Amino acid sequence: MSRFEFLQIEQNTNAFAVQIEVLEGFLFERSINMLYARAGTGKTWLCFALAKCLVQKGFDVLYLDPDNPYDLIKKRGYETHIKALNGKLTYINGDLMDDMRLEMNEANEKIVQNAKLSYDKCVFIYDGLKFFLGGSMYDETKIDKLVMLFKRIRKAGGTVIVI
Repeated sequence: MSRFEFLQIEQNTNAFAVQIEVLEGFLFERSINMLYARAGTGKTWLCFALAKCLVQKGFDVLYLDPDNPYDLIKKRGYETHIKALNGKLTYINGDLMDDMRLEMNEANEKIVQNAKLSYDKCVFIYDGLKFFLGGSMYDETKIDKLVMLFKRIRKAGGTVIVI
């Protein structure tokens, strides 16, 4: 008998199932992951490489990128990878939007609304944490809202990478 049985909260023990490694010793399904480093150190390059690897392993990848100008994406050759991944990578660049803040927020709302459909074998890459926090890295309300979004994705079976 537990000392805390008085709480009478029923827990789903299936939630403690063994996590499945997507990339051995590096990335697990249904996880929230953060990569942080100063600008120009290769975070975006790494995320495109991860996206390519994940697509080859049968995952669908959504890459939300309000951070990198589209011309830079083309210059670095990422556009070739996006096309080569034949629809298994959905790449959304904020530079191509009329109102980036509004349209990225709408995309996140649609992600939450469709989470009930299941995001098993899906990876969501958020390139630009500062943007998704509305420019403030220290606003706890915005941090909580973003973390709740990531938790909803994870609960629906998805894996999140944020840089």
